[in-house]
Amino acid sequence: MGIPSENVKELFNILDWDGSGEIQIKEFLEGIRKVQAELPSSKDAALVYSSVRGMLKRMSRLQDIAKKMEERVQNQDKLTHKLMMEVQSLRSNRAAPFFK
Repeated sequence: MGIPSENVKELFNILDWDGSGEIQIKEFLEGIRKVQAELPSSKDAALVYSSVRGMLKRMSRLQDIAKKMEERVQNQDKLTHKLMMEVQSLRSNRAAPFFK
């Protein structure tokens, strides 16, 4: 039928236009026609554009979250380093002989 079969999951997503997780007969026939024609309609182009914009927004939010997590890890690293220095200082003071 001229339909790429290398990635079945991608093909399923292409055919499942409404994102229901199921492919109705009408979706299947229309999807096969579009895949074979390889010419998206203006509606298809708008749907893709909308999907890409949504993904870009989610990616931006994920980047913000990752940046905040990185900052927290760096702060925890600084705090751990400071704590280790304090422990080392206490050990050094304890080991040194006490003279009055």
